[in-house]
Amino acid sequence: MIEVEVETTIARPPEDVFAALTDIERYADWLPPSEEFVSVERTSELPVREGTTYLDRTTKMTLQGVVTHFEPPRRVIFRERAPGLLLSVEVQMDYTLTPTADGGTRVYRCSGLKLGGLGRLFASRVAPGVRKENERILAALKNHLEADRDAATPAADEPRAR
Repeated sequence: MIEVEVETTIARPPEDVFAALTDIERYADWLPPSEEFVSVERTSELPVREGTTYLDRTTKMTLQGVVTHFEPPRRVIFRERAPGLLLSVEVQMDYTLTPTADGGTRVYRCSGLKLGGLGRLFASRVAPGVRKENERILAALKNHLEADRDAATPAADEPRAR
């Protein structure tokens, strides 16, 4: 299993970060396509909660996803699978949100990737791409939420330490 841990601090409260992470239908608003990610589509009823299902389309396959843990505004876990005879993929993304003293949020993302079948032969070559994509996702989330905050903040409140 490949495990990658990344973290960042976002200048928004945990409730806002959790809302963005769990608003599956609006990922396209803040997460542009990449070499790995294409889109996410919810496949079950609203509101998003434990048990919500979705499809995560990548450039190589479509993974079937489910929210396995839903604890607003502290923690959410997504699990995805793409079963196959020659290649199978299982992914888990575990987000833990911790409030900071200045009203922001420390976002910790632990991703696990398990490759089955022929995929095991390529596991060591996949790890750097997994880290890069995890870092890209947190950077995009941070940029989106902080830009949204800045747009809603009157200029008289500037300057702010960042």
